[in-house]
Amino acid sequence: IFLYPEIGWTPTDTVNLSARAIWSPLDMSAMITAGAGWNVFEGFDLNTYAVFNAGDPDDIFAWQRSDDLWAPGTDTIDGFAVIIALNYIY
Repeated sequence: IFLYPEIGWTPTDTVNLSARAIWSPLDMSAMITAGAGWNVFEGFDLNTYAVFNAGDPDDIFAWQRSDDLWAPGTDTIDGFAVIIALNYIY
C-alpha cells in the first residue's frame, strides 16, 4: 500500500510550485519531490525538480542503503536527485 499526497500552487500566470510524495505507511518511508516551473514565454517552459528519499537503510525508500556513507568505493547517495528540464511546444 502506498499513499500519494500532492499539493500545487500557481502564484502567477507564469510560475508554478508543487510538492508530491509516495509514502509507505508500512515502514514510514517516503520519496518526496519538490518542483518549480516557469513559463518563460508562450510555449517555452523551464522546470526543475528535487527528489529525495526519507527512510532507514532497510526501508522501501531508503536515503542510503549502506550504513557507512564515507566507505571506500561509496561515491553516491542513493536517495537524492536533481532534474532540470526545458519544454518547448510550437
